[in-house]
Amino acid sequence: MLTDFVVIPADQLRQLVTDAVTVAMRKAAETTPPPASGNDHLPELITKKQAAKMLQVSTGTVDNYVADGLLNKLKIGTRNVRFERGEVEKLARRL
Repeated sequence: MLTDFVVIPADQLRQLVTDAVTVAMRKAAETTPPPASGNDHLPELITKKQAAKMLQVSTGTVDNYVADGLLNKLKIGTRNVRFERGEVEKLARRL
């Protein structure tokens, strides 16, 4: 079995790899849609205390709203709870 080897200087190899990666990145950029602007797709999350203040109720009443299915809570980790601001605002208009 005969194997051919090509010997080129390191700087020339580096330039060949750089050029190939640049071309590949440009092609990928042309075919990839732009990302959504900002955090428009992510809801703003607020604490229970902030939700209570917006609703003008106690934090215990916020817990009751969750238990009654009027408000959804999002658990962050094992102890933290957050609420979507838009959902709280919607509930505030209904009350």
